[in-house]
Amino acid sequence: MKNSDVELTKATRDGGRDIIAHIRNSVCSYLTHIECKKYAPENKIGVGIIREVMGVHHLRQATKSIIVTTGFFSKDAVKEAAMVENHLALKDFNSLKEWLQRY
Repeated sequence: MKNSDVELTKATRDGGRDIIAHIRNSVCSYLTHIECKKYAPENKIGVGIIREVMGVHHLRQATKSIIVTTGFFSKDAVKEAAMVENHLALKDFNSLKEWLQRY
């Protein structure tokens, strides 16, 4: 059995998931959905996308969902995501830079 499987979805009609990752270890397995948004810094991601991703998260029974953006999240989006912080992580431009600097 592989420790992980990663699938990139097609560019359109991806069902709210750009990357689907199945991560397995000897104790359990995790299904992670990653939604990627290419946004300009002044065009912030709002609560609508948070709700959309969480809807897909529950329908597809993911363990964790992550929204990654080249921009930033609105204050309302961050507040909305905080209510489901165990199920959803937000990664903005600054988080993305930190990730890339590690590699």
